Amino acid sequence: METTYLAALELLIMSLAFCFFSLWIATAVTVFLVVSTFFMKNRSKLLLVIALLFVVRIFTGVDLGSHNKGENIVLKVNGGKNKIERINGKIPRKALYIYGNNLEDGKSEIKGILQNKIEKNNREYYQLEEVYTTPIPKGFVNRYLDEKISTLTREYSGDMAKFYRAVILGEKGNLSDKVKNMFSYTGTSHLIVISGLHIGVIIAIILFLTGKLPLQRELRYFISAVILTLYTVGVGLAPSVLRAYIMGMCYIGGELFYEKPDPKKSLSAAFVISLMINPVSVMELSFQMSFMAVVAIIFIYPKVEKKLNSSVRGGFIKKVLLFAAMSLTIQIFLTPIFLVYFRTIPILSFLVNLVAIPLGVLFVQNAFGALVLSVVGLGGILMPTVNLSYHILLKFIEITSNIPALSVNYYGIKKSGMIILLYSVIFGMAFLRGRWKGLSVIPLFILLFIDGPDPPEILDYKGIVYYREKPGILVSGKRISDRDIIFLRDNGVKAIEVLISTEKTDEKLKKILKVSEELILSEGDEVKLKTRTFRNIKGRIVELERIEKTIQI
Repeated sequence: METTYLAALELLIMSLAFCFFSLWIATAVTVFLVVSTFFMKNRSKLLLVIALLFVVRIFTGVDLGSHNKGENIVLKVNGGKNKIERINGKIPRKALYIYGNNLEDGKSEIKGILQNKIEKNNREYYQLEEVYTTPIPKGFVNRYLDEKISTLTREYSGDMAKFYRAVILGEKGNLSDKVKNMFSYTGTSHLIVISGLHIGVIIAIILFLTGKLPLQRELRYFISAVILTLYTVGVGLAPSVLRAYIMGMCYIGGELFYEKPDPKKSLSAAFVISLMINPVSVMELSFQMSFMAVVAIIFIYPKVEKKLNSSVRGGFIKKVLLFAAMSLTIQIFLTPIFLVYFRTIPILSFLVNLVAIPLGVLFVQNAFGALVLSVVGLGGILMPTVNLSYHILLKFIEITSNIPALSVNYYGIKKSGMIILLYSVIFGMAFLRGRWKGLSVIPLFILLFIDGPDPPEILDYKGIVYYREKPGILVSGKRISDRDIIFLRDNGVKAIEVLISTEKTDEKLKKILKVSEELILSEGDEVKLKTRTFRNIKGRIVELERIEKTIQI
């Protein structure tokens, strides 16, 4: 097996060990892998060096310790998500968030004393006191790109400007929830994040523009590498951006040195380098989606393509079928991720992508072309085309978002190991043969015997409160949504004896929640259930006992 493949597998196992197990177990696994590499027959020195460098990176770059109340800490925080990116200069071992601090968009350095650790809505928060916040200024390249885009979009709608920034700079935080939900439902969210599609288009544009100049072939590719590097640094090293950048550089390097790029080796190299930069990024959603999508294209799709080539004649219809097959392959391969993280199962999204991807490519081509031409003051020439392609793409997404059954919600309980078991089924069906292929579905039956978590005593989530005591009570001061049900399911709530709300709940959702009894409280009404009394106060249902306790404190 190639050294790059073995290195990728070895680093993956080490990374997962530190993410899921205690420090001692993870260290033991790491030592075992390094020693095994040393005694491996026909071992590669490069493989051993990569393993040792990764171990050094973990112990020097990842925050492996625990932090106690009263401890002085320095945090680097992403204000848009309140997510902690660094603790005392090191990468957190697991996802952590800052609690109660209203931060502006962008990155900030926060110094303070750790007051409390809070578990809320399946997230762990750090609450600080004596907080001192310092905004971290953007880098030069990012500021330059920001200024250019502001100039280019000055005469156009604010929505178009936000979309431009989302696609080119990766700043999708300012997009409206409506737009993000439309792209999510139609399965086209990949168009509003920087990915391999964007990097490929950008390389093509740079080579096209430099091809119009009297430059040698090697110089054209060198300029492309420099511009791509500056752009990547400017937009930030998110996992999807880094993966696409490394694979793009492998392509450029192959062209420079007259070597045919190997996509499988490029992907493995991107995986290894990404984990070297952030050893625990394997747990990030963007990392998983980015790499899994490319795995589907490189390893799974060729099998589908081979069958289609042997059964379908050439021509336009064949090209459309191959494109649809690739889109469907990616959709199926990413289904476990959609199921576990978004609680949805995509059904017909691949058909939407047949049109959405060409429209998205058209927008990226014109938007990045305008950005490049703006260096010499000619970016405005392409802006009308950018604006037109934006409106066409948004209108198409808006229309298709009204089509039913593009994706369906999954209301089952989220179970530990679910994503691993589902991918074992997909890989088994794709690569095993004969009776072994049939045995690959066994993990699906294992899921039936894995129970979900037990709900906490009190579960408080965005306007709804669940009490686990008998009878199980759900209090809601708003209309219950699909996301509320999914959250309750993920926290082990299987049935609700009493639902107290201000308005009647949809019968379909009540059936899913297994509601035995519903009580509607008008303003001023109250109801007592065992030791708890609930009252509708100005449209909000509150527990009187909790109010009294708060007043006493």
